[in-house]
Amino acid sequence: MGLTAPAGPPAKPAGLRVRFESEPAGAEVRLGGQSLGKTPFEDVLEAKAGTREFTFRLKGYRDEKVRSEARDGGVVRAVFHRALPPTPPARRPAPKPKPKPRPKPDDYPLL
Repeated sequence: MGLTAPAGPPAKPAGLRVRFESEPAGAEVRLGGQSLGKTPFEDVLEAKAGTREFTFRLKGYRDEKVRSEARDGGVVRAVFHRALPPTPPARRPAPKPKPKPRPKPDDYPLL
């Protein structure tokens, strides 16, 4: 009968564990065109050096781009600003009323 070694702690995923937050919460976070999740959440990113640009999207707000040096245990956070309401189309000025025709001298009765 063979003995098996006791199971050790679960293997850590290779990469950087990063937390994503936004104010207000519920924003979609994208990296390189790929959706990572909705805030707040944690994700494990590829362990490579370099700055990354994350895009946070939330309906009714302007997209927020956040450049961050992702590090293990780090937090990437965005604070949203209300989107400007769409500008209404410019109003054209009302057309000028047509002038009334002036009477011609022949239109006056002779006295």
